[in-house]
Amino acid sequence: MPFAQRFAKSGQHGKASALVTAMLHKITSVDSSRKKTARDLASKLFTVISEFEIDLDEGNPLAPLLRIGMLLQIGDRPAAVNQYMQQRKLFDERIKELPVSILLFAATVENETSSEAGWARSEDMLRLWLVHGSESQQAIPEDQAAVQLLLAETYFESGRYDIARSEYTTVLNQFSDSEAATDARFG
Repeated sequence: MPFAQRFAKSGQHGKASALVTAMLHKITSVDSSRKKTARDLASKLFTVISEFEIDLDEGNPLAPLLRIGMLLQIGDRPAAVNQYMQQRKLFDERIKELPVSILLFAATVENETSSEAGWARSEDMLRLWLVHGSESQQAIPEDQAAVQLLLAETYFESGRYDIARSEYTTVLNQFSDSEAATDARFG
């Protein structure tokens, strides 16, 4: 933490942010007060960096949804979940325009509710993205594989094992060289 604080004080915000974010993601056996200190520093750095480097145009209709991705990058998952829950209506309207990382996050949040409504919402958003992605031909195979894998996991978690098996098989057959295929094989 002292190195990150030194970087921040010397104006090297990018290095400080990278270090703090890596620490939050990789060092898990830390007490909550130290995690809070690191998250607070990451939030401050995020604010500084966003003013200069990754400023979201508030006129952009996707800005509230893109903020979810920024919150995830600084390791503030609770704030990202809160932002998603507040912006669900906008999310539904703009789902086809979002980065796949935000889609996967939202679907995972829905799955974590462990409810029929959450699984159905997750399935709907993932299916919609898959259909749109295959039609637009702009989606890269890694993204398609990740979405297909999460769809399989959604079916599995909801107890629809036959459909889950079919989706896992789709990942294995269509994206055999991907990381998602490994997860599908052993997941």
